[in-house]
Amino acid sequence: VKNKIVEKLYSVCPEGKIEDKQLQQEQVKKETEPSLPGDLESVLTSLVEQVSSKVIEPEPKEESLPQESHQKTSSFISMPLNPKYTFENFVVGANNRFTHAAALAVAENPGKTYNPLFIYGGVGLGKTHLMQAIGHYVKKKRPMMKVVYLPSDKFVAQVIEAIRNGTIQQLRDFYSNVDILLVDDVQFMAGSESTQEEFFHIFNTLHQLGKQIVLTSDRPPKLLSTLEDRLRSRFEWGLIADIKSPSLETRVAILKKKSEEDNVNVDDNILLYVASKLKSNIRELEGFLKRITAYAALNNQPIDMNLVKQLMSELLPEEELTEEEKTILQTQQQKYEPSLQQNPVQAPSVQPLQQQVVPPAPQQQQQQKVKPKTVSVEEIYGVTQQTSTTQSQPQPVIQQPLQQQVPSVDEQKLYQGIPSDVNTIEAAFFYPENAVQELTLIKQKFAEVIKKHNLKYKLSTAFDRPYNLDNINYKMFAELCKTNKVNICIVLSPPPDSHISADEFYNNLLPLMESESIILEYISWKELNKEYRYLNLALDIALSKLKLV
Repeated sequence: VKNKIVEKLYSVCPEGKIEDKQLQQEQVKKETEPSLPGDLESVLTSLVEQVSSKVIEPEPKEESLPQESHQKTSSFISMPLNPKYTFENFVVGANNRFTHAAALAVAENPGKTYNPLFIYGGVGLGKTHLMQAIGHYVKKKRPMMKVVYLPSDKFVAQVIEAIRNGTIQQLRDFYSNVDILLVDDVQFMAGSESTQEEFFHIFNTLHQLGKQIVLTSDRPPKLLSTLEDRLRSRFEWGLIADIKSPSLETRVAILKKKSEEDNVNVDDNILLYVASKLKSNIRELEGFLKRITAYAALNNQPIDMNLVKQLMSELLPEEELTEEEKTILQTQQQKYEPSLQQNPVQAPSVQPLQQQVVPPAPQQQQQQKVKPKTVSVEEIYGVTQQTSTTQSQPQPVIQQPLQQQVPSVDEQKLYQGIPSDVNTIEAAFFYPENAVQELTLIKQKFAEVIKKHNLKYKLSTAFDRPYNLDNINYKMFAELCKTNKVNICIVLSPPPDSHISADEFYNNLLPLMESESIILEYISWKELNKEYRYLNLALDIALSKLKLV
């Protein structure tokens, strides 16, 4: 018991010195006897509260680490959990029922069942939601347990920093005391031997101690070819569960729950219609409902079927229903009453945003003109891209000079006719090298849809930046946005003839941007001339920056 108390006190006051005379067993017994709880953990906690005030500061020692070293170890922290990502907010359907049950079993008995739990599936299907739901459940039911959540790119950054600062032992000590370790997108650990080495040892330590490990990825362990065999084999020790795309009925249920959460009264027929058009992922499904609400608010229109059908034709490419979905759609439409033509919902109005202080654009380094590729815009728009099966790994941040002169765009002329008192929203633009014509087209398209649909703001360029297709530095995108205090990032995908596909590039970039709270607005090369894409992105920007109440 004495050793446990000393260990507990050191965990609370790692920089303090404990005098042995304060920890005599007789004193411990005397102080705890009157109200001795049955649980040893509670005993130790109560003792910490009573005795921690007696911990005194140590005398300076020559061999002790400087204050700067202690500050460096503070980076070994958990990322916060999204308060909305709970089991209560998760919609269960045929596509995720088994994985949901497994996650709940792990939350109820961490370290006892399915260890590790490996969840995989496509982007936006709910992997992170389920993972964080485990964390919330454990924190609520077992508050003494230490839960750590972080995306894998954050773990990579911690390892790199620990190696650079000589604090690798502190990193190991930090993770050895974790009870529940939640690591998102483990596929991004590829390419770094030191990172995989450290995670291998941390995994072994926690697993041997019976601590729970939960991992997510976009593919099963066997397909993580860029990871070491010994890591992949350990990922298969527990349970591997996947999440598939939701069925039509599940998509309707998701939209219903989302509309209730956002206090938006939308008729069931509208939700059914929207769900029948969107099939890819939950994130896109929920985002589309928000865009409809935002559009109605910006234009002071009621949310009825006429508006939704009009927006659907402008926000989505045409897509055919399967025979099964046509049957379900006809059956469900007969169930929902009354008709939408009665009492359409009035959308909320828009509150003007207070005057924003626009940070100055970054000073550009000396730019060298490089002759663009002699490929016409007409020849390359609309080319279908092939999806690669491999993924590129983020590289360390290296500041590179601009490779070409970006043509000047007269934004005042682009937004001519818009009232001068509308909000100005800043965004950063990233594009492949030698794609300056496409960059100009993107800015023109944004201006056209914003003016056409009366979205009550104008887009301003914080800075433009090309990226090198031969050595894509994914961390550069977030670092430059943070440096220039911009949280909206508009990115053009690599061209169709690139070694990396648009989907692969997006899947690599999105988690890094999300971990830094930067909004990624992504344009694939084949969508350069598609107005629906710009309207979707413009509404997303309005939602993030304008006060729609």
